[in-house]
Amino acid sequence: MTVHTSCSPDRMIVIEKAAWRVAKSTVVFLIDRSKPFRLEPPKFWVKYGDAHRQLFYAERTQYSSETIANKDSIKQTLKQLIQSWQKRCEATI
Repeated sequence: MTVHTSCSPDRMIVIEKAAWRVAKSTVVFLIDRSKPFRLEPPKFWVKYGDAHRQLFYAERTQYSSETIANKDSIKQTLKQLIQSWQKRCEATI
C-alpha cells in the first residue's frame, strides 16, 4: 500500500467502492501486513490499513473473500495469493 497523503482514507474508500460497482469481482483478497515494507508515516499506515480492513469486512458478504497475511517476502505472499485463487477457480469448474 502506497500512502498518498493528498487522498484521505475516506476518499480512497469512495474511489474503491466506485470501481467495485463497475466490475464485480469473483474474489476479493485483503492482503494485510502488520508493518510497511518501506518507511511510511505510522499514522497514515494505520489509517489506510484500518480503512482497507473496514471496507473488506463491510463488503465481504457481497463477494467471495479471503485475507492473506503478508508476513513473508513479497514473492511468498504472491505465491500464496495465486495458490488460493487457483483453488477457487478449480472449485468452480
